[in-house]
Amino acid sequence: MKGVRTEKTIRLLLAAMAAQAAIAAGGIGFAQTSQAAAQSQPSSQSQPSPQSQPSPEPQRIVALPPHVAEILFALGAGGRVVGVGDGCQWPDAARRKPHVGGVFDLNIEHIAALKPDLVILGASHVLSYRPLAALGIPVKIIDARTINGALANIQEVAILVGRYELGRKYILQMVDELNGLFNKNRQSGAPPKRALLCIGHGDKGFEPVLAAAPGNYLGELLWTAGGQNVANAPEGERGLAVPMTAAEVRDSKPEVVIDLLTAAAPSSEERKTLESQWADIFAAAAEKPRIHVLYDPYLPIPGMRMADSVKELSKLLQE
Repeated sequence: MKGVRTEKTIRLLLAAMAAQAAIAAGGIGFAQTSQAAAQSQPSSQSQPSPQSQPSPEPQRIVALPPHVAEILFALGAGGRVVGVGDGCQWPDAARRKPHVGGVFDLNIEHIAALKPDLVILGASHVLSYRPLAALGIPVKIIDARTINGALANIQEVAILVGRYELGRKYILQMVDELNGLFNKNRQSGAPPKRALLCIGHGDKGFEPVLAAAPGNYLGELLWTAGGQNVANAPEGERGLAVPMTAAEVRDSKPEVVIDLLTAAAPSSEERKTLESQWADIFAAAAEKPRIHVLYDPYLPIPGMRMADSVKELSKLLQE
């Protein structure tokens, strides 16, 4: 990750603190000052009708993104949650709520039967926006593609449910902790560890390796943890992942490879197979990276435990 990206990440975190100071002084809300929050709104081609505008302090909420459900419970509004997406597993109370499907199998009828006064969608659920709005169900799209976007989501949800001050408190605490972790991981003066964070593989085999892209949420977590992302892509083409061939992975010369698994915990044989495949890529390399196969379904979720995710990555980078 280049220096300009480093500086941008830290500036965004500091901007969150500045925005919160503006709130304390009676300024505009943090979510309204954030680019990430602006991106979470429907496009001009799919603007909500007046019926789809959230009512003040909704009491029956269906939260599809896992991090939104987690935020609602953290804000003490878990009792208002009447349904969640299939990916919602945290906290346990959210997991026990009625599940209404996922990105590709969202059950609109089930949602309607829950009589929500607000449905919160993620960017991946955008195709469900029109069917829900057509039923007169208030809909809001909330998405977090960066650390700053995740912080903005906390304030945005807090405003929706009338927990403005608590949301502000959480953001300030999290910004302080993330900045503290960043500074701690740079205290030694040593250069950041060259690292590759793999978030998936090709459908027909080990290749292409799908590496977390620079500048998105996982890429920023990796940098805050003390890593230098070896994955690269043109600025305008950066999405969730960067596809890399085995040769590109080898030529990027990572010191640490973290293969992140989220769907299911690997068996001992599956873990050995992955480790062997990684070893094959670097068989001819002069210096072999440390390989970590990590099962953690929470790590990609931009929720209330971002700092814990940074700590976990930092530990792997320093081992």
